[in-house]
Amino acid sequence: MRKDTNGFFYENIPGVEMLKRLREFNEMLINFNSFFKDYFKDYKYSIPLLCEIYKRIDQRADYYLFFHSDPKNRMEMTQTKEIALMAYWILKYKPLTLPENKASTFFIKKNCTINEYFAAYLIYSYAIKTSPRQDIRSYFKQKNIDVLVYSFMHRDISKEAMICFVDSLLNIAEN
Repeated sequence: MRKDTNGFFYENIPGVEMLKRLREFNEMLINFNSFFKDYFKDYKYSIPLLCEIYKRIDQRADYYLFFHSDPKNRMEMTQTKEIALMAYWILKYKPLTLPENKASTFFIKKNCTINEYFAAYLIYSYAIKTSPRQDIRSYFKQKNIDVLVYSFMHRDISKEAMICFVDSLLNIAEN
């Protein structure tokens, strides 16, 4: 976490802050599991991969601050960009797993992993939380979630493309 803009030197997230983020992630997982009606209830996750994901997001925030800020007008990374980066790194590192027999069955039926559904859920829950439109939920019908999950599994998505996608979705949600 950056303390100043005098030089580009990244400092790791302090342990207390990382624990807070891991607790928040655990809350998201509980809500995710509830949203999908306990379909994914036997999941496990890798704490080292989650720590790496949070570190990457924090590094990107430093990148914005250092390379895109005027020293007199600091640029902070938006929550939308954070959610997009979280989704991107979840797709990249795949920190969530299911037991082998359930994962195999799920992959055969849906041709994806739990991580793609979690990334879609992150975007959905953020859109629901931030959109003033009451009909935003209608965009996230099962068919649209499945298309989003398919795209996450089979298409190349860069960090910048994910940020643009989430920004675009939320712009639509606001109009």
